[in-house]
Amino acid sequence: MRSQCEVRAYMRSQCEVRAYMRSQCEVRAYMRSQCEVRAYMRSQCEVRAYMRSQCEVRAYMRSQCEVRAYMRSQCEVRAYMRSQCEVRAYMRSQCEVRAYMRSQCEVRAYMRSQCEVRAYMRSQCEVRAYMRSQCEVRAYMRSQCEVRAYMRSQCEVRAYMRSQCEVRAYMRSQCEVRAYMRSQCEVRAYMRSQCEVRAYMRSQCEVRAYMRSQCEVRAYMRSQCEVRAYMRSQCEVRAYMRSQCEVRAYMRSQCEVRAYMRSQCEVRAYMRSQCEVRAYMRSQCEVRAYMRSQCEVRAYMRSQCEVRAYMRSQCEVRAYMRSQCEVRAYMRSQCEVRAYMRSQCEVRAYMRSQCEVRAYMRSQCEVRAYMRSQCEVRAYMRSQCEVRAYMRSQCEVRAYMRFPV
Repeated sequence: MRSQCEVRAYMRSQCEVRAYMRSQCEVRAYMRSQCEVRAYMRSQCEVRAYMRSQCEVRAYMRSQCEVRAYMRSQCEVRAYMRSQCEVRAYMRSQCEVRAYMRSQCEVRAYMRSQCEVRAYMRSQCEVRAYMRSQCEVRAYMRSQCEVRAYMRSQCEVRAYMRSQCEVRAYMRSQCEVRAYMRSQCEVRAYMRSQCEVRAYMRSQCEVRAYMRSQCEVRAYMRSQCEVRAYMRSQCEVRAYMRSQCEVRAYMRSQCEVRAYMRSQCEVRAYMRSQCEVRAYMRSQCEVRAYMRSQCEVRAYMRSQCEVRAYMRSQCEVRAYMRSQCEVRAYMRSQCEVRAYMRSQCEVRAYMRSQCEVRAYMRSQCEVRAYMRSQCEVRAYMRSQCEVRAYMRSQCEVRAYMRFPV
């Protein structure tokens, strides 16, 4: 009956082992599906990284086109500046002519032109004051745009920090779940160790029963030795009795038959005990095989724990890599913002140079207006010279009329 109970317990443990192996197969299938999901997510991340790099390449190409357009405009500006240098050289020569003409002009014409110049300068001062106020308004508007862009970047940083807090809370909950799972594994390991202790106690009881049966076997062997010694003495007696009488020979044969029957019964009992010993030994072999399978199961469980620890470390590595990818994306966005700010600074510098060019053009217009006024002054001076020449000729005519030759 004991062996039957042990067989049933062994079969139950085998069923539990098979159920555990089935659950392990399901866990492996789930882990494979998770690996496929992670591989798909990795491919998606690579596709997104490729799309980001393509966007950066397009943005770089756009910036290159803008730079080329800016360089073309700069070449045109340089050509214009060269022509302006030639104009300035011409103006310098004209200034020398004007300086000579100024020394020839009268004080009244000079004062009139000075009054006109002062009125023109006053109007120019008002225009410059208006332009300065406009520049201040534009600078204020630019600073407001930069403040808004900074506030937008701050909002994005706060949103990123919120997402990081949610990720950390999720990781904490995952750590608690893992700690609970670890405690469950420890409880299961404790229960398994208790089962092993009970199985060991059962095997100890069987060992004690086997030792008792061995003591009985030894006692039986001692009795067999005594019986053999007795049989030896009986053989001697029988040999003597054979020589004495036939009746004693018959009696001896009857005694030998009875002794043989007794020895056959004892042999059968011994064989039965030997069968029990062999059955016990078989059960011990099965127990050892079961213990080996349990050791293999424990080794498998250890390897599974190591796999889980590796998977946990891999999950942490992936979480770290994701956070690094987000940091890199944030740094890229910051680099794009800085590049945009640099391009804005270049645009502002270009606008400033354009303002200077416009101011130079305005000064050139003023110079041309001044030149026009100078041409009018010269025309007036020419007409005055003609009037004086006419007056001189009239004076000569009068002198000739007064004092004819």
